[in-house]
Amino acid sequence: MPRPAAGLTAACVLALALSPPSGCACGPSECASPDGVAVDVPEARLGDEPLSVVTINLLHGWSDQRNDATLDDRLEVVAAALAELRPHVVLVQEASVTPSDRHCNVVATLRARLAATSGELWGSAHAPRNGADLVSFVEGPGLLARIAFGDVEVLEFEAQQAFERRVAVLAAVEGGPHVVSAHLAHHDDELRDGTLIRVLQARELAGRVAALAPGGALPPAVLGGDLNDVPGSETLDALLDAGSVDLWTQGAPLEAEGGTELVGAVDDPGASYARRIDHLLGFGGVAATGCARVLDAPVDAGGVLLWPSDHAGVSCTVALPDTETH
Repeated sequence: MPRPAAGLTAACVLALALSPPSGCACGPSECASPDGVAVDVPEARLGDEPLSVVTINLLHGWSDQRNDATLDDRLEVVAAALAELRPHVVLVQEASVTPSDRHCNVVATLRARLAATSGELWGSAHAPRNGADLVSFVEGPGLLARIAFGDVEVLEFEAQQAFERRVAVLAAVEGGPHVVSAHLAHHDDELRDGTLIRVLQARELAGRVAALAPGGALPPAVLGGDLNDVPGSETLDALLDAGSVDLWTQGAPLEAEGGTELVGAVDDPGASYARRIDHLLGFGGVAATGCARVLDAPVDAGGVLLWPSDHAGVSCTVALPDTETH
């Protein structure tokens, strides 16, 4: 368990009890970046090339000594792999903010390492809402991009599990579609009126994407993340029924292994993948021209073989319905 933040005042503790974690300047706030605000946005635009998107759950390491101790090394592995892949947009989940003597801001760290490794400017947006400064830990979804984006929005889910605050981050790519990074609830025993919380969150996501184009036609959008459910589930069906397509089924080679959930520890070279719970979905005519599982093998990090995360990444290159008008 992370150490409690030192020097909390009574007013700070009260603020934490009454408001979101970002509402109190204590704990890991020294490492925080603007909540839901675009940072260091590059000027480069998408152009005529297909949009490439990767989604990856970064495994924050909360309350697990192995995951926490390996986080910085695993971020190095992720940054090196992404710099080689050169996606336009990276959708991340479990991106944490902790005090500077631990890991500080994972999104800011990854952004800096990507820029240094690739020689390109990267921007980011991040919404660490799950957790509290009181325990020196918050995490949430975000995105990094080497092309221009804006109109960042944080979707606050109405349906929530106890003691959690799940959100999604939306942004508009200049010359491209909207992109959405989401991490849905994971417990299978938390229901509201007989429906799983994550199913309700999926319905909220579908409704928000539909609302991006008030005229009725779905706008081009790519939604990705750790949805904590498999193809054929009520969670995925809620998004597919809203007009999305599973980009993996369009773009993955026939022999591709579909599982993304790591079974085993991040320092166990013999771990393997099981369920496909990390997804990229296309709305509004977005279609995959190619997909692959990435960041899915252990890498030597200072003499220790480490998996980048307890999730494999998913990468897709997508074609837009009309790049001139969107």
